[in-house]
Amino acid sequence: MNFEIRLAYVEEKSEILDFIRNHWKKNHIYLQRIDLFDYLHQGKNHLNVVIAKDIVTSAILAIHAFIPYENFDNSFRHSSIFLSIWKVREDVNIAGLGLRTIKFIENNLEIKPILIQALGYAKEVLPLYERLGYTIGKLSHHVLINNTLDNYEILKKGNSTNFLTEKETQADDLYMRQIDQGDLVNLNTDKFNFLCKGLIPEKSKEFILAKYRDHPIYQYNYCLIFDKKNEYKLFFIYRKIQINNSNILRIVDVIGSEQNFEKIKHQLLELIIKNDSEYLDIYHFGLDEKSLKKADFIDRYNSGGLIIPNYFEPFVRSNIDINYAFLSTGREKNIRFFKGDGDQDRPSLI
Repeated sequence: MNFEIRLAYVEEKSEILDFIRNHWKKNHIYLQRIDLFDYLHQGKNHLNVVIAKDIVTSAILAIHAFIPYENFDNSFRHSSIFLSIWKVREDVNIAGLGLRTIKFIENNLEIKPILIQALGYAKEVLPLYERLGYTIGKLSHHVLINNTLDNYEILKKGNSTNFLTEKETQADDLYMRQIDQGDLVNLNTDKFNFLCKGLIPEKSKEFILAKYRDHPIYQYNYCLIFDKKNEYKLFFIYRKIQINNSNILRIVDVIGSEQNFEKIKHQLLELIIKNDSEYLDIYHFGLDEKSLKKADFIDRYNSGGLIIPNYFEPFVRSNIDINYAFLSTGREKNIRFFKGDGDQDRPSLI
């Protein structure tokens, strides 16, 4: 069979959506909200989707969608790629076709990526990432629980009691301010981008505006942490998730030093209580877990019987591990990623 592997043309979008419908998932969110597909995969002159296409019949044989972070800020010095839908048709028997699509992303893009990252992939794919030399594992999962509640509808405490102890009452050393979505643009650009310095994947104020403020479906919340001199120390993004008569808060991205969570831990608890939320949680790679423990976050993996759900659309009251795999030419100590990276924090249902 004669076929070509290349980036998809903009005018091939309907063919790709048909492929997703027929060979991936017939009710996929992209088919219901094409604006979400555009937000993640529309490039300047092409789609951010690698396709394998039969030269004779023009049928698409395989796709590998990806999300380049320079789409959200074209001033980035480095390219970071988050992998998305990866599918070879079941009726296509071409050895190594799926492997060739990921190799195309590694070697044939206009800018060679400093980071290629996959989140939430099926465990069946793990051996392939291992053979390709990717660093693999599962995201850490930490939670700050509202211990003023008598009953919990979302979390399940099981045998865990380590969040029921009295918290210390000393004052916080830093200040936390909620930033309205409309006021994000007024943040000091130099101060904010200094907070982002050295991060892999690269981030910036412009990135935050494009990735989170301009999300076509979700509404995010923003907190800025600063000192007495109004120097920016930490910035995090979270989303409030409502389930029946209860809710939780989920941090989806963090910029700045996680050591500063300890210095606002009482304000974090106030945020949870003010929202009448059961907890504030965070999936992450790269944050110092000792610093999170000092801020009263607990490690879900080290708390027997504790259930902190991940799936809310539809709601599933069980623990879910999020697998990661990444390949990078940068220093691993600078790499950090979260639930908000790539396409992990997107709706599955409308």
